[in-house]
Amino acid sequence: MRFRCCLIVLMLLIPAATSFSQPKKLTLAQAVQAAERFIQRNGYTDLAPMKETSKLALESIEWTSDKKRILKQRHNTLERKAYGYARGTRWNKSGWTVVFRHIESDYADPKNGRGVTMDAYGRNMRVEHVDALLKAFTPFKRRTTR
Repeated sequence: MRFRCCLIVLMLLIPAATSFSQPKKLTLAQAVQAAERFIQRNGYTDLAPMKETSKLALESIEWTSDKKRILKQRHNTLERKAYGYARGTRWNKSGWTVVFRHIESDYADPKNGRGVTMDAYGRNMRVEHVDALLKAFTPFKRRTTR
């Protein structure tokens, strides 16, 4: 009797547990929202970055290991709102690339921006080190806020 009860409980719990663990692919709106949060938390906008620097996402090339200095170098280099998008990344055709325009500066080419790439589920998010040519992306209607 005890074995049957345990078996019934397990049969009821296993399908419920597996249905919660199935990741869902992001829509374009979800990918953009995730990328906008990502660049803000990682210090690229004019907004305050995350306080816990141990969770800072590093680029493939960083010129220093001092995370406070990295945040200072990144601060206010990208607009808060995404400029455009492309389906897929260099490594994953089903993922997303969301591109952000540079804030105007002496060194930033206005034809270029920075891309945030992720897989289709919003994982493995990173800011690509190499600038992205803006005209290669589908632009959003221009937003009035940064």
